[in-house]
Amino acid sequence: KALLTPGGDENPFLDPQKHFGNAPEMQPHLAAMCHLSLLQPGSVSKSPSRVVVILGCATNEQLKDDTEYLSIFNDIRQGVEQFGNISKLIIPRPGQGLAGVGRVYVKFVELKAAIECTKGMKDAMYGENYVKTVYWPEDRFNKMNLL
Repeated sequence: KALLTPGGDENPFLDPQKHFGNAPEMQPHLAAMCHLSLLQPGSVSKSPSRVVVILGCATNEQLKDDTEYLSIFNDIRQGVEQFGNISKLIIPRPGQGLAGVGRVYVKFVELKAAIECTKGMKDAMYGENYVKTVYWPEDRFNKMNLL
């Protein structure tokens, strides 16, 4: 998967309307692809924070494979850096002992970049997966509380 600048045909954060048209058959799979059911009530931040969680980027199987993991990590890093500087990017892998496997945690240097990221990734896709972004409380992230 190559990553190009926003709007490029190979950008993994594609507009779903362009990629699938109105494909209603994809809608029932949205929640499953985004791992929304894994978010505990009250775990996300109700107000913007510098930490954004991206859901639905990768499966556990993809994260187990070193080559795929590195490709996903680099794609995501390049994708989110389009919105601003990041101070930390965490993609927990199965077997590492970290919570939040299947999620991507991005801490931006500035709040504005995190807000731009969530706006810019609304209705976005990574590969064939719909992604969703939510804000994560910075204090929980700093303590590595990823659930």
